[in-house]
Amino acid sequence: MKSKSTVKKVSIFSKLGLKFKLVTLIVLLVLISILTVSLVSFNKSKQALTALTENQLNAQGEAIGTSLDGFLKRSKNYVSILATNRLVEGLLIAYESSFFGSNFDPGKDLKIDNDFYEKLDGIYGERKKAFLEKYQLKDILLVSLDAQVVFTANNNQKDFYLGRNLLNGVFKDSALMNCYNAANDAEEVGIFFSDFVFSEVTNQVNGYLCTKKQAEFANQDEGIEKGDDIGVIIVELDNRIMNRLLTSRTGMGRTGQSYLVGHDHLLRSDFFVNKEKFNAINSLKNNIKIESEAINEALAGKSGIQFKTNPNNKEVLASFRQVNFIGKTFALITEKETDEIYESLQETLLFIFTISVALFVAIIFVTVFLTNSILAPMIAAKDSLEKISSSLKNGASGLQETSDTLNREAESTSSSIHETVSTMNELTQMVNQNLENVKQATTNSEEMVKNANEGKTSTQEMVRSINGISKTNDQVLATISRMNEKMVSFKEVINTISDKTNMINEIVFQTKLLSFNASVEAARAGELGKGFAVVAEEVANLASASGQASEEIRALLDESVSEVENIVLESSKEVENVKKLGESAVSAGVSKAQECEQVLTEILTKVQLMGDKISEVNIASNEQANGIQEVSGAMQSLSSSSQQTTRIASDTLTASGDIKNKSDELEVIFKNLDQLIRGKSA
Repeated sequence: MKSKSTVKKVSIFSKLGLKFKLVTLIVLLVLISILTVSLVSFNKSKQALTALTENQLNAQGEAIGTSLDGFLKRSKNYVSILATNRLVEGLLIAYESSFFGSNFDPGKDLKIDNDFYEKLDGIYGERKKAFLEKYQLKDILLVSLDAQVVFTANNNQKDFYLGRNLLNGVFKDSALMNCYNAANDAEEVGIFFSDFVFSEVTNQVNGYLCTKKQAEFANQDEGIEKGDDIGVIIVELDNRIMNRLLTSRTGMGRTGQSYLVGHDHLLRSDFFVNKEKFNAINSLKNNIKIESEAINEALAGKSGIQFKTNPNNKEVLASFRQVNFIGKTFALITEKETDEIYESLQETLLFIFTISVALFVAIIFVTVFLTNSILAPMIAAKDSLEKISSSLKNGASGLQETSDTLNREAESTSSSIHETVSTMNELTQMVNQNLENVKQATTNSEEMVKNANEGKTSTQEMVRSINGISKTNDQVLATISRMNEKMVSFKEVINTISDKTNMINEIVFQTKLLSFNASVEAARAGELGKGFAVVAEEVANLASASGQASEEIRALLDESVSEVENIVLESSKEVENVKKLGESAVSAGVSKAQECEQVLTEILTKVQLMGDKISEVNIASNEQANGIQEVSGAMQSLSSSSQQTTRIASDTLTASGDIKNKSDELEVIFKNLDQLIRGKSA
């Protein structure tokens, strides 16, 4: 199943055109590049932002911790200074004296703001105010040894503290009372810290520093000796300063905040985010504990910065450290939500995404334009080459058909030429035989002339014998008999010549037939057979001339045979008459002998004429033989040319087949190229 799926995917991809593939490839590369750059930029930016925020939060936490530690230490130092300040000692003695001078009894909460106190405030009011401003304190309480608050520097808080008895009043069992008892009960002078606690009386979070006040000088009127315990100095820390330090917004953004958590996991300062729920008053008043890993690690004495989940259930980058002050342990947390930390990164990513999309679209347009620019010449070249290939294929097909036709015609022509050559060989043999017959006829003609001359001579002798002497009939008969024999022999020679003439006519007929066949084959050979056609025509003309001469010879021979037969017949009759008539016929014999001599003369003339004709036939036959030899040579050359043409036609056919095969291969290549450029059709 997997292989089929893979094959299907490959076939689908192969249907896509080169343009789409190039655009897709470039788009994928650009997309991968953009994603890679975006991811790398995101990670690098995230790392940079994380490092920057870590440094910022560490610096912020360290600065706040240093400021908070400095605030607490300064407050502690201020308490030490106040504990040795003679003015404070004088204020305690004066206000305590005013308390007792007003006939107030200690041990319970009292309203002691009377004329005596107004008078004292008129005297020390500016100094009290100067104390608070100088030492950045919220309030200074002077408490007598019987736990009665006889002095408060902050007139706005008189109702909270002035005249209160810390042991029996509203502050009973409070952190303020515990701080007072710790300082008052200490054998040596020391500073004690109440922690930051919620007070039902003030409805605020208060923090107190308490120290025993000993007399710096003797006061005989009051019965006080130097070094005697005269009361307790209680300093209320200004939480506003601490909150300002913890809620500093420099570099904190929207979600950055610093807060202080006590060892009891209760807030000692307010959150900036979700302050309505997470504030010191709400936490301390309702015992709402604040839990997080950063708080636990800080309270355990560890410090660092990590991604944590804060009490708001938000992921934050939290810098945590421990703060210690007069036996109290606090966790100082400086944190910032990761959403805000990476908000600028998200904006940057949004900007990068926007730019990337614009760049992506621009690259697609540029890619399509460049792809069209690159592929257009390729497509045009491919189309041109395809047309050339198509023309080449058509030309190869036509060439193959032409080569096939040429090959068949060449084979046919070669076969015809071979037949013609064979015919010419037969014709040559027949002409040679004709020449032999002509030579034989010439020899016979010469013999016939010789015989005719001998007959003429014999006739002349016979005439002379008849005219010179009178011989007996037996001698005449003998002579006539010899003459008849010669005549019979002459007739046989003439018959032989006639037979030879018939053979010549047969040869002439065969020559004409062969010449006609040669003309037909020459016509079939086309351009290559034109020269051979001329030769064949000449051979036909020579054959016609030979035939005409042969006919004339035959006519002469027929006439001679007829005359010889007549002579022999008449001679025989005359011999019979001579036998019967004897001597009376001698004169007639002489006459006939003369006639015979005359006839023999005519025969001799005709035989000589026949010899001349035979000589002409011989010459024509020789010329015919030479022409046939030339035709045979031409046919041999034509046969060689035909064989070469056949080879060329065969090679051309093979080459045209190769061209067609190459054209088919080229067509396959163009199809593949077209599929590569345009994609496969569905």
